[in-house]
Amino acid sequence: MPPQISVITAVFNSEPLLEHCLLSVSDQVGVRCEHIVIDGGSTDGSLGIIHRYSNRLSYWSSEPDRGIGDAMNKGIMRARGEWLLFLHADDYLLTENSLSDCYARLQQSDAEIMAFPIHFGLPGRSKILHPRGGDFRLNFKTGIWHQACFIRRSLFNRIGGYDVQLRIAMDYEFFLRAWRARACFETTDGPAATFMRSTGISSQRDWQSLKRRFSEERTIHLRHARAFGLKLLYFFYWPAYLAYRWSIHQLTGGDRGQSAARRHE
Repeated sequence: MPPQISVITAVFNSEPLLEHCLLSVSDQVGVRCEHIVIDGGSTDGSLGIIHRYSNRLSYWSSEPDRGIGDAMNKGIMRARGEWLLFLHADDYLLTENSLSDCYARLQQSDAEIMAFPIHFGLPGRSKILHPRGGDFRLNFKTGIWHQACFIRRSLFNRIGGYDVQLRIAMDYEFFLRAWRARACFETTDGPAATFMRSTGISSQRDWQSLKRRFSEERTIHLRHARAFGLKLLYFFYWPAYLAYRWSIHQLTGGDRGQSAARRHE
């Protein structure tokens, strides 16, 4: 029988955290699950870990790629499950029942995208973030974390995969495109099945990283703003938003706080 859920993991030089991710998926019970690992040509010990657990994977590959979006698209092409979950190398599932608990909720839904809460931070000091789903606020920011978001494989067939030109916000662009294509979104209060470490590229808070993310988000906004009113709104939104974020960045210690956090990690 085909798997009910396909877990897709993008990897690049993730030796310290990869094994935890792989084990958290292979330990799942109560659901038919396949695990697809796409490595971008790692030069550390990641490939050795993948080889060690290759008998627990339905598919894996290791070759240079064009970034996370490209790796995710490669995983989609190999996926056989009805639902897809993108769980990257620095993320992991919390319990052996994480996927079966989520699948019980998925079976009750006609949604094409179902977003669950997520644990975010570092082990021992994390918080639970709750998704917003698909509504007007998606025009400005995503309220969905792909590590805790299940997407029907059929939706990728309908609207396409991730934009490989984007290096950070490719998931936001996909969710916005899905919303504009009238995909059915649904959110739920639980269970929170996934832990997302605050170590990924989209979690960095130094100003240069933030500027790169904001630049991609602005590109996405302008690309998808078909109505004149929305284009006008973005014209005023972006100068105000950048000034606001710069002020917050300065008040919270800016890059000094980010450097201290990295040393602590």
